Amino acid sequence: GSNLSRIGTDLDVRGFTQSWQRRSGEIRDYTGVWVTETRQGNHLERRQAAFKFRKPFDVYMAWDGESGKLRETLFRQGWNGDRVRVRASLFRLAVIGDLAPDGYWVQRESHFSIKEFGFDRIVERLQIQQGWLQGELEIQFRGIQKHDGRPCYVLEFIFPNSGRAHPYSRVVVHWDIVHRVPVKQEAYD
Repeated sequence: GSNLSRIGTDLDVRGFTQSWQRRSGEIRDYTGVWVTETRQGNHLERRQAAFKFRKPFDVYMAWDGESGKLRETLFRQGWNGDRVRVRASLFRLAVIGDLAPDGYWVQRESHFSIKEFGFDRIVERLQIQQGWLQGELEIQFRGIQKHDGRPCYVLEFIFPNSGRAHPYSRVVVHWDIVHRVPVKQEAYD
């Protein structure tokens, strides 16, 4: 009797968001890998960062190194004047400083303000329930796939009018069935 029995079936959006909000309240901290790919013409740039997140809102990210790029960032809400402590390399010189969390250099690496990082922000950023109720979002179940050896529900969120209110046109999320958390997200602009 589950809505998740057929590939391509619609998802119970209200039940999904309520279940996720309950589950996200139970999670205190986690680690992972953040990967970004930017394509400009035929050039594809891929960067990745190991991250650590702890509630209420502490984010640490360590990127693979390149000159002129951020190497590490640390943001702790309510600390350091709500600025991001950064370490970078510029012409092989170490640069350490404090930046605005929604400033150009921080957003260039993560593609959004660091204040928008975390599991809780995934559902908020997608504006799932609001977009679905307004007919601006299509949500489909795409089956069960393994990610890192664990079975996951694969959910696809399609924003047909993404140029207006949503930063993405399509988002694919893998939700770990056992732990009930997102373990992989692919967002396309």
